[in-house]
Amino acid sequence: MIRRTANGGADAAIRSAIEAVQSDAVVVLDADLSYRAPIVGALLEALTGEEAEVVVASAYAPGGEVRNVPRKRAVLSRWANRFLAYAARDRVRTLTCIVRAYRTDALRRLLAYRPDDDATHMLLLDALRLGMRVREIPARLEWAPERRSRMSLGAVLRRTSSVMSAALRERPSLALAIPGLVPGVLPLAVALCLLVHATPQQTGIVASATFAVQTASLVVFGYHSGNFAFRTFLTRRTASRSVVRENT
Repeated sequence: MIRRTANGGADAAIRSAIEAVQSDAVVVLDADLSYRAPIVGALLEALTGEEAEVVVASAYAPGGEVRNVPRKRAVLSRWANRFLAYAARDRVRTLTCIVRAYRTDALRRLLAYRPDDDATHMLLLDALRLGMRVREIPARLEWAPERRSRMSLGAVLRRTSSVMSAALRERPSLALAIPGLVPGVLPLAVALCLLVHATPQQTGIVASATFAVQTASLVVFGYHSGNFAFRTFLTRRTASRSVVRENT
């Protein structure tokens, strides 16, 4: 058993455990069994059967599901993962879940690639960036009643902020969509002009520029959203066809 002298969070604890592993494969699992124990066998089977280097348990992949998770937490998690998935070019649907199987040699490469970052989602982004074989299997995420009572919205928001920052670093063009999503920017810009006693011509220029930026930003957001929705449709359609073929 490994004991840490300081509480550095779940990601730091996982890194400490991984560094002590001696086996050929590593499985990381939530201690509260939000993902039931049989997922371990499924992860290892996919790791060997599909010759993968990383296998992720995914509640958001086709066939996955979420149960008994508070609505606010579920919504934040789903949208954070959608944002990350798009940044990762839709190669993986769930990037924040710690329940995974790794080949130990691949995992050590990942830890050496970014030694100062413990974030679980960064490990997966790095694996994709390094061209590792990453697979995803559908899984069921189900919270126990006692975990619902311990939920801290502040911690969830901090985690979500970290995830969004990672997505923007991975795909900076997503930042262009942010101005269009902020309400009240145009009235605020006009109000600031009036506050500093700008001339009508200057106010008009500022208002026009603000409107143009927000409109362009919404166009970018629409493009990204439409592209992601189309990819999601194709993924689900391919998955449903595979199920039909297996049943026939």
